Amino acid sequence: MTANINFIERHFQEVLGGKYDEFGFYHTPDGSNKTYIKIGFWDADGFYFNKERKDKHGGYYNNDWVYVPGEGWDELNQCYEDDLDDLDEEEGNL
Repeated sequence: MTANINFIERHFQEVLGGKYDEFGFYHTPDGSNKTYIKIGFWDADGFYFNKERKDKHGGYYNNDWVYVPGEGWDELNQCYEDDLDDLDEEEGNL
C-alpha cells in the first residue's frame, strides 16, 4: 500500500467553534472565525478526514454519507490492510 505522505493525522480534540452534525461527525470551524482555519472533520468512529474530505487512505464519504474506501481496503474483513497488520502485532503481544 502506498501511504499518503501529504496527509497529516490529527488527533481528536474539540475546538472553539467546532460542532457535531446529525451523523455524529465533528467538524472544525469553517474559517469564518479568524482564530481557526478549517482542518477537516472526524467521523462518528473517530477517524480523521482532512480539508479535502479524505482519510489517510484516500477514503471519503459520498453525497449520501456512505463511506467509499481508499487504497488498501480489505473487503472480506471490512478494514484496511494496515489495520490487519496492527491487529496481528497486538495479538502477538498477548
